[in-house]
Parts: sequence; structure tokens; C-alpha cells
Amino acid sequence: MQRKQFWLRAALHVAALGALIYVLMGAAGPQWELTNRHDRVLEAGVWAVRFLLFSLAISPLNTYLGWRSAIPLRKLAGLWAFGFGVLHFALSLSESQPFGAYLLPPVASFVIFGLIALVILAALAATSTRWAQRRLGKNWKRLHRLVYVAGL
Repeated sequence: MQRKQFWLRAALHVAALGALIYVLMGAAGPQWELTNRHDRVLEAGVWAVRFLLFSLAISPLNTYLGWRSAIPLRKLAGLWAFGFGVLHFALSLSESQPFGAYLLPPVASFVIFGLIALVILAALAATSTRWAQRRLGKNWKRLHRLVYVAGL
């Protein structure tokens, strides 16, 4: 069982690192033009959502299909979702538009929901250790239920 979990974790890390390299290679090249820049910002955000949805899908996979070996991947996928969320935020700040332009009406709702999700994921990432679980007790579970709000 541990060997299977090792390979599942390794596969998740390889997939995440591949996505990270893909996003960063496009972001770091000399062709860092406006369209490419915007595509990379969106790509980082899409990967954050993919990892978040994957982490949310693990519980139903366990409940309905009995896939217990996926449970340890939940934390890992959530941490990768947070990492890609931070990357998405950093890349969007590096765009040539002033930050106030993001708060204009057509984009404002996406920015606000994204920032709320990022703050929630930051709190979850900061409290994802066993020490935090012991320290927070029952409140840890309440806090980590906010992942469903971030998933919206």
C-alpha cells in the first residue's frame, strides 16, 4: 500500500512540476509579449483550479469507489493549488496594467473571488501541518471546510 501511495504522490508531483515548467517557460522567455503574458497568467490560474478541483474530488472517489489510496493526495493537491494560485497572482501583478485596472467592473468579480479563494487557500496551506491540527483541534476541521468556499 505504501509503495502505491509513493507512486501516486510521485505522479502528482511530476504532473505539477510539468505544468509549472510549462507555465514558467512561457513566462520567462524573450517572447514575453502581452498576449503570451496574459495566456501564462490564465494558464497558472487554470492549473490552480484543476488542482483544487482534484483535491475536492478525492473524497467522493474514496466514498463511492473505495479509492482509499488517493486520500493522502488531497493535501498535496491542495498545496499545489495554492502554489499555482500564488503564481497566478504574481504573474497577474507583473502585467503592465496598474492593479487598479483589475478592479474595473468587467473584471472586478473575478479578481474579488480569486483573492478570496487565495486567502482561503493561504490559511489552509498555513495550517496543513500536524502541529496545526493538534493546536487548532476541532477548529482545524472547521477551517479546512472553507476549501469548499474556495472551490466555488
